[in-house]
Amino acid sequence: MQTTITVRNGTFPISKTQVFHGITVPWETLGYAQEQKLADTSGGFFDLTHYGTVSVVGPDAADFLHRMSTVDIKKLVVGQIVYGAFLTGKGTTIALGLFWRMAEQDFKILVSPPQKGGLLEHLDKFHFAESLELKDSSEDFDVYGIWNINAFPPESSPEGFVWADPRRPLLTWVAVIKSDGPAFLEKAKSLGWPLLGQRLFQFYRIEAGVPEMGEELTSSDLILEGNFNEAVARNKGCYPGQEVVERIFTYGQVNRKLMRVEIVGTWPQLPKLPYALVENEKTVLTLVSCAFLPSEPGRAWGLAFVNKHLWSRTEPWIVDGGVSIRIRPETVSKES
Repeated sequence: MQTTITVRNGTFPISKTQVFHGITVPWETLGYAQEQKLADTSGGFFDLTHYGTVSVVGPDAADFLHRMSTVDIKKLVVGQIVYGAFLTGKGTTIALGLFWRMAEQDFKILVSPPQKGGLLEHLDKFHFAESLELKDSSEDFDVYGIWNINAFPPESSPEGFVWADPRRPLLTWVAVIKSDGPAFLEKAKSLGWPLLGQRLFQFYRIEAGVPEMGEELTSSDLILEGNFNEAVARNKGCYPGQEVVERIFTYGQVNRKLMRVEIVGTWPQLPKLPYALVENEKTVLTLVSCAFLPSEPGRAWGLAFVNKHLWSRTEPWIVDGGVSIRIRPETVSKES
């Protein structure tokens, strides 16, 4: 069984591990509520070494990624990192992640665990005579996420490749060469940085409305249904799915989109996700993720696909056991 680095070496206390997408991760370290309190006041870091890294390297790497992805690679400068996606010709989503131009001809794509194999297969399928190399670089880097980096003194700034998350202001990503991973952890421990669990990371992700393939998005979903427009660069030229995406931007809207919801109350039995809410024999809302607030077990944030005619609804839906589901104020999704 594959494990993250903190589970393997036991450098930090971990109160609960969990198999997450086939990888054993630190699910809780000091306790869910205590971790949130620390994260929001004095900061902490997440072990994200279960994330996958796909490399596209070579003289034709930029042109290949420019025509294959939603990212305007020609405008991506060395060191810059942006969200982007790969789509089918119908505009549905194959992969969604962070595109990193590490060098002029060296690109890394950071994706959540379920995406790595499918992304490599997809890129290899459309790679013909281009002068480039595709490979799984997950073992080359250890990835961490620092939460609330401004809570740490400037002299404790992390070493490695560091960038701010475009959607989550308090999240700073750090990628270090694999051989430097243990040194990063030792430094974090000596500086008193608390390790935070994956359960809290998922809570913050859902709170910010950041979708993940294999969680909220599937290969049947349009990229714009994910309500994450910053993953799509407008007017960059052709790529698979571009006609569908631009038609939606220009002439209308998707029929449903992923929205943040608030859930209050206690279900008699937690529903299996996805949970469809039906009115007049039609599904009006489909809950696809749910994360309870650390300090309020009867309250949760979730992500749900909501039908277009209900996007402005303010009153809650009341479901089993008096549980209410209410659309939260929209997180602005920037257009590139």
